Amino acid sequence: MTEPQLTVSLPDELVEALAQRVAEIQAERHPADEDRWLDKRELADVLGCGVRWIEERLREGMPSAMLAGHRKFKLAEVERWLEAAGHLQHERYGGHVPTKSARPRPTEV
Repeated sequence: MTEPQLTVSLPDELVEALAQRVAEIQAERHPADEDRWLDKRELADVLGCGVRWIEERLREGMPSAMLAGHRKFKLAEVERWLEAAGHLQHERYGGHVPTKSARPRPTEV
């Protein structure tokens, strides 16, 4: 025996309003990662690098704090520092990533 199913049609405006409210509630309950303290491993995971790379950046002056005897980081501060130090570049390709075949070929003489 199959269970009965209920189908409800909602106007797009109501679906959008519900989605916006859910996003607001989530933001209230779970503040953005940049607002919470991260340890070295968490920071490395967020940035997609290794802990050793984080330690090298610390020696260069990357911002951090000691909290209860543990090194902690604020993501927003770290990203600003990485960009200023030249370790973080935002690349934009106008909607597509160029491939080798898309590169102009040198003109033969």
